[in-house]
Formats: sequence, structure tokens, C-alpha cells
Amino acid sequence: MKEFIASKLGEVSAYKKIEKNLIEKNKDVLLCFIASEEFDALLIQNQDHQTRIDTLTTTLEIPKHAKEAEEKVFSEVSFLEENFLKGGDSVRSLVWFSMIEGASSALWYLLKGAGESLQNEGLLSLSFDAIAAHQSLADEIADYLSGHGKLKAEEK
Repeated sequence: MKEFIASKLGEVSAYKKIEKNLIEKNKDVLLCFIASEEFDALLIQNQDHQTRIDTLTTTLEIPKHAKEAEEKVFSEVSFLEENFLKGGDSVRSLVWFSMIEGASSALWYLLKGAGESLQNEGLLSLSFDAIAAHQSLADEIADYLSGHGKLKAEEK
């Protein structure tokens, strides 16, 4: 069980780092549909989640295994991102961002289940917070993309 949790915490840690990079790289487009305070809050929340992940890996005595998983996933997803975004525009960046948010949510659901099984309040609390955060941001991006799609369809 520890190996599974270490792997998943490593994976979500990688996704947190990728998300942070995406937030910073896409500031201009994000500010088209979120307030500057919300943008700042996204970065703070990202750091808070990363700190809590690091604390959990230490508490559960799995930092080495988590770090190995993090490095592997970060490398793989960064490679995919680089290829996906080649020659793309801000809309393509937001599509990628949506995929990252969805994958992150899925991983956190796995960790939520593990937290329930182990009755680990720290893991459960972080899982609930992270799921809500990823789904909220994904919804905001989806709303923006829906509006963008509508505008494009109405162009002559």
C-alpha cells in the first residue's frame, strides 16, 4: 500500500509542478476570465498543496519513492506538453491545461480512496481540497473555451 501511495503522491507532485508552470506561462490568458486576486490565489494554493504533499511523503516515510515517481512523470508529461503545444496558441494551451487538471483530479480520487481505506485524515483532507481546486479551475477554463468556441462559430 505504501508503494502505491508513494507513487501517486509523486505523480500528483509532478502535476503540481506542471500546473504551476502552466499558471505562470498562461497568466495573460487566465486573466481574461479570472480576477488577478484569483490568479494569485491559484499560485498560493498550488504551493500549499505541494507543501502538504511533501509533508505527507515525509510523515508516511516514503519521500524517496515519491520523488522517483515525481521525476518520471514530470519528464514524461513535460515531453508530451512540449509536443502538444508546438506552434499552438493560447486556446491550445488551455486545452492542455484542461487535460492536466483532469488527470490531476483522477489521481487525487485514487488518493482519496487510499485515504479512506487507511483512515488518514491528512491524505483525505488534501485529496478533497485538491479535487475541488482542480475541478473548479477546469470548469473555469471550460467556460472560457465554450465562449471562445461560440465566438469562432459566429465569425463570418
